[in-house]
Amino acid sequence: MWTSPESFILASYQDHTGLGPLSPETCPVNIVVFIVEVECKTNDECVIYFSLGFNLSGHSQSDVTWKLTGNIGGEDYLDIARGPLNEGGLYAERQGWHQPSPPSQNWDDSSPLAGITEPGVGFWTNSFSLSLPKGYDVPLYFVFGNNRDSTQSYRVQLYVNGYQYGKFVPHTRPQTEFPVPQGILNYQGENSVTVTLWAHGSKDAKLNSFELVNRTPVLTALNGVTSSEQPAY
Repeated sequence: MWTSPESFILASYQDHTGLGPLSPETCPVNIVVFIVEVECKTNDECVIYFSLGFNLSGHSQSDVTWKLTGNIGGEDYLDIARGPLNEGGLYAERQGWHQPSPPSQNWDDSSPLAGITEPGVGFWTNSFSLSLPKGYDVPLYFVFGNNRDSTQSYRVQLYVNGYQYGKFVPHTRPQTEFPVPQGILNYQGENSVTVTLWAHGSKDAKLNSFELVNRTPVLTALNGVTSSEQPAY
């Protein structure tokens, strides 16, 4: 129970899991304490309106001030290569830890397969090398274990070499495989992968499995693929 100091700070997460496909019309969506309205002039030009609805006993709504964390740097965003829509407002994202080579020397060793034991957000990052034969087109996928039968409720974000490349929501969405093309992945060199896990319920949350798999390689006449810009931390 709250006592009565002069002020409180209440933090709330929200994730709308993307906006498309959208039609040129107004689309109301209810998210946590937010009522979100998306007004689209075209399929590529949309404005998002946030209306914060709440009731606070003994106070008017004007007694409460809301702040939106947003991406690091706001309109003066720091990651020019990947752009401002690449990351959200999680603390680790705002620090740039999803980029390659974060300052992880003093971090605790853990695994998303162990997950977290209470509601909140977990963050894991690691690096690995690839040495795939040239002259082949090798499709690669990051695959999450399917645990839709579980009572766990959580959302996962996948970052590959600093680029957000998937959202895994096992209790509501069927997708478990996320293809990542050559150019984002370095087929002959170092790579980084980052996972954020947001536990919604009162129980723990963890991944059943998480792996990088390949599909059938195909001979190709391509001489090589130039990697996208991958600025590090």
